[in-house]
Amino acid sequence: MIWLLQNNNITGGILPGLGNLRNFQTLDLSNNKLFGSIPESLGLLNNLQYLRLNNNTLSGAIPLTRLTKLTFLDLSFNNLSGPVAKFPATIFKYASPAENNSIFC
Repeated sequence: MIWLLQNNNITGGILPGLGNLRNFQTLDLSNNKLFGSIPESLGLLNNLQYLRLNNNTLSGAIPLTRLTKLTFLDLSFNNLSGPVAKFPATIFKYASPAENNSIFC
């Protein structure tokens, strides 16, 4: 399943129920007006390969620790904090709120 919802002015929080859609391979919610935390349920998306949540105002911890098939992750330009788990991602972007720089792995 592929959801490309970038640049749609979506406002609100990320629904925890998205974590129940286990067949997600691609989820792009970048460049919207999302706020609040990343639901822990997103960490249960075992088939997720591509995740973009960049350019929103998400805050809090990054509970994405079980995404073993992830190959692309972009969390930059949010207000996220705490450690970032190790991912198999070949492209990884996370902007530190304190430095506003991006780290690529």
